[in-house]
Amino acid sequence: MHQYSFEKLDIWKLSIKLACQIYQLTETLPNDEKYGLSSQLKRASTSISTNIAEGVCRFTNKEKSRFIEIAYGSTIEVMSHLLMSYELKLINVDQLDEFRLKVNELTNKLNAFYQNLKKNDKQ
Repeated sequence: MHQYSFEKLDIWKLSIKLACQIYQLTETLPNDEKYGLSSQLKRASTSISTNIAEGVCRFTNKEKSRFIEIAYGSTIEVMSHLLMSYELKLINVDQLDEFRLKVNELTNKLNAFYQNLKKNDKQ
């Protein structure tokens, strides 16, 4: 079966895994957050993999880089929503720390991918 190029990327796989874990987390949040933090967390987390996939399919490294920037921003947005969730006592410190590790790993890999695109764009 055909596999798209983005499906082979570690950053895409990590972003899908993060989004699935965010979806599981939002199931535990109060119902009154359904259209608040739950919705924002889901939207931001799914935006990461979507932008990676769309970016990788672009023709120039400049275009690809822009979508990776957006994916990076969405990853930081997820972290911000998680911090807000912690401050509101919707998640505990262990959950926050676990997600922080995942976000750190993904942002580091996104940054490395971005830097590689920028380096290759200059050649």
